[in-house]
Amino acid sequence: MDSTVISSIKVQIEVQRTELQVTASKLKSELSGIEKQIDQLSAALNALGGGENTTQLKKSVVRKTNGKPAAGKAEVVKHLRSILSSKEVVEESKLKELAEASLTKQGFSRMGVALRFKEAIQDSLFVDTPGGIRLKEALEPALQS
Repeated sequence: MDSTVISSIKVQIEVQRTELQVTASKLKSELSGIEKQIDQLSAALNALGGGENTTQLKKSVVRKTNGKPAAGKAEVVKHLRSILSSKEVVEESKLKELAEASLTKQGFSRMGVALRFKEAIQDSLFVDTPGGIRLKEALEPALQS
């Protein structure tokens, strides 16, 4: 297969995976909200003397979340591509700031960006140069042979 065809397929698969990760994050967020409502109803029942005290047990098992979904690698890669498409070369620290701003603006947690940024810039789409990170350019047709 031609490398451009493979690259195109990879991009399509990454887009689909990103969409599923976003959907999963939204569902997790919804579930967290529902669990909070259940806890509130259980507490109300306990206050009225009409229910088991399950909230203490549940709180030891459930982690607190900030309610925002964490961005996956594919989502971070997508935003990095967008940023680098318009700016060409960006210093790594500045690129991370721009990615955090872009992703948090879309409702993702900053922690998710921090966890996935290093992983995302290792993607084959990006090249680390002395001037900063840039998109990997397609080879000239004359250089491909």
